[in-house]
Amino acid sequence: MLVRFTSEAGPDIVMFEADAALMLRLMNLSGKIPSAILADDIEEALRNFQGAVLSDSEFEESESTAGNTLEEDEEPVNFMTRAYPLIQLLKVAQSREAAVMWNYNKGTYI
Repeated sequence: MLVRFTSEAGPDIVMFEADAALMLRLMNLSGKIPSAILADDIEEALRNFQGAVLSDSEFEESESTAGNTLEEDEEPVNFMTRAYPLIQLLKVAQSREAAVMWNYNKGTYI
């Protein structure tokens, strides 16, 4: 499934559920979907998240590619690349004192 992160502060971000849940746990949040984080709590969550992502390079291979199958000529997208849009949304939300919410994506794609 896909998870959509939303905030009045910036654009929506959509990612796979496994990546979203892992990122939420790295922020020391429950990983529960749906849920939200208040503006006052973003600073600590962002600090936890960035510290975990930057200090542990094993996320690049093991966690972010778990369960995914790649073609021979494809390289996996590393975890920091997957995390970057969410980090940016959290920073903007913090600066604008806005909450960030997440839920399963109910949209359809063609």
